Amino acid sequence: MVTPIKQINCHACALACIESLSIDKSKHITQQQLIDKYPDLCLKGTEKEGSLDFNDVFPILKDLQLCSSKMRSMGKPFILVYHNNVENGIFLCTMFSEDGKQEIHHCWRINKIFDFGISVVEPRQNCPPTKNILWGLLEIRQCIVEIYLPFHHNIEVSYKNTL
Repeated sequence: MVTPIKQINCHACALACIESLSIDKSKHITQQQLIDKYPDLCLKGTEKEGSLDFNDVFPILKDLQLCSSKMRSMGKPFILVYHNNVENGIFLCTMFSEDGKQEIHHCWRINKIFDFGISVVEPRQNCPPTKNILWGLLEIRQCIVEIYLPFHHNIEVSYKNTL
């Protein structure tokens, strides 16, 4: 199971996911340590401190030696092809609200994959530690999926990245 971590402020969802993966890989680094180590990427000292662009997650994970490569795409088929990599880190970034009308950016770690959808670790404060998301909502919310591969991991790429 993926370690649930709550974000330290309303902007730090991606940092909470990185901290979660770091714990699972026995290389624990806190969200505050991430902000201190990557001040420009994490907007240290601003009103959005802890905010991290989803494109900056991979370089940080690679620098921390938590992964060596990534694959990025969208949707159920991509997740199903790489479902065995949950423990290595599958992050999900949503672009829109559940109704698909409001632009938002939020990051989760995928915890489990089911026939009906996925379970994610929810980093927001005052929320249950996990949340289920139906397959259809992934499309409505235009979720981007990044799968992180560990060092020395040979995987046959059988799915074309679409992003």
